[in-house]
Amino acid sequence: MWSSGKENRFGRGLGPYIVSGDKMFLLDDDGNLYLFKMENKSATLILSHKILKGIEAWGPMAIAGKYLIMRDARNLLCLNIGKN
Repeated sequence: MWSSGKENRFGRGLGPYIVSGDKMFLLDDDGNLYLFKMENKSATLILSHKILKGIEAWGPMAIAGKYLIMRDARNLLCLNIGKN
């Protein structure tokens, strides 16, 4: 459907992603979390933030209600992704 292009690379391709509604959360190999809004033929980057130290940050993510659960080789993290 869409491509990030050559100018936007997200690690070496090992980072997980998860889709919830029209949002996609992507974790790159360095522990940066990206939030995209997905539309018909495009994905728009909404924000990004360094979340983990990026030590083997490739484990699968899960969404439970308003919480995003993720891990790397040493940490387990639960983020509130619900609306304020």
